[in-house]
Order: sequence, then C-alpha cells, then structure tokens
Amino acid sequence: MPEPQDLVSDLFYSYEEDLGRLVEGIKTKLTELDDAADRKGDTKKLDACSKMANEAEQCLKQMEMEVRTLPGKAPELMPRVADHRRALEAVTREVRTRKTEAQRRALLDADGNASAAALEQRQRMKDVEGRIRDGTKQVEEAQRLALETEQIGTGIMTDLHGQRETIQRARANVRVMGSNLDDARRRINNMTSRMLQNKVILYVVSGVLLLVILWILWVKLFG
Repeated sequence: MPEPQDLVSDLFYSYEEDLGRLVEGIKTKLTELDDAADRKGDTKKLDACSKMANEAEQCLKQMEMEVRTLPGKAPELMPRVADHRRALEAVTREVRTRKTEAQRRALLDADGNASAAALEQRQRMKDVEGRIRDGTKQVEEAQRLALETEQIGTGIMTDLHGQRETIQRARANVRVMGSNLDDARRRINNMTSRMLQNKVILYVVSGVLLLVILWILWVKLFG
C-alpha cells in the first residue's frame, strides 16, 4: 500500500501535468490568433483562453496546497511552483492584452465615430483593473509565502525539540554510567585494600612459623 505522502506527491504531479497542458493550450490558441486572417472570432477564442487560464490558476493553487502538506519536499517543489506561476502569469497577461485590443477593435467597428477620449478612458479603466488584479495576486503570493515560512519554522522547532530530548537522554545515560564507574572504583579499592590486608596477615603468619621452626631447631640442637 503506498504511503500517504506518496499519494499527495502523485496529486501534485497530476495537477502539474494538467497545468502544463492548459498553458500549452493557451499558447496554441494565441498562435492560431496570430495566423488567422479574419479577426472576427478573436473575442470568442480569447474568452476560451481566459477560461483555460482560470482553470490553470486553480491547478496551480492545488499544487501549492499539496506542497504545504509536504514540508520535507518544499525546498524541491517550491521553485517548480514558482516557475509555473511565472509562466501562467505571462500567458494570462498576454490574453488580457489581446482581449483589450479585441474589445477596442470591436468598439471601433461598432461605432466608427467613437471619440479618442472615450477610448482612452476605457483603456485607463482596463489598466486600473489590471493593476488591481496584479496587486491582489501579489498580496496572495505574500500571504502564501508567509504561511510556508510559518510551516517551515514549525517543522524546525519540532526537530529542535526532538534533538533536545535526545541530548537530555544522553546526559542521563552519562550520569548513570558515571555512577556505575564510581561504584566499580569503590569495589576495586575495597578489593585492593583486602589484598593488602591478606598480604600483611600472610607475612605475619609466615614470620611466626619461621620463628617457631627456628626455636624447635635450637631446642633439638642445644636442649
């Protein structure tokens, strides 16, 4: 049975594959627009590109969520997520620019007398909307990075706590070993003291026996 982490990792790569297919699809449609002689269908094709870009954004968010569940793989996967985000933002900006141009052409075709001031005002509104969207994405990116930093910090604190417990256990073992060494040293000292006592007793007994033997010999020879 696969580990839960392997299942999450498989989900990440599945979302990554879907994201790559959507981005390539958008690029293909933009190329078709460049090659098309008739510009009447541009708006519909660009709407399809916008829909694909939204789907790709959802895939990217799912990838980011999967990375958060894999703190051990975050240093490996986050650069890939960042590369995909840059690629998606590039094609999204291109689609948005194309849509603005298509809408401008449609306005000019619908009303050939549209004033330049009105068109400029609409363009300004589009630019403001684009900047707002970009600012929102930057805020979301900052929040995402803050959350990832918090999760990585939590993981580091957990590791440090585990290492501290290991060091404390090692210190306790050292204290036990020291106590055992002290006990062994006391026993060796006791054994050494007894050996010295036994040697003294042996020397005394040997001396007494020697004196007794000498006395017996003296009695036999001179008694």
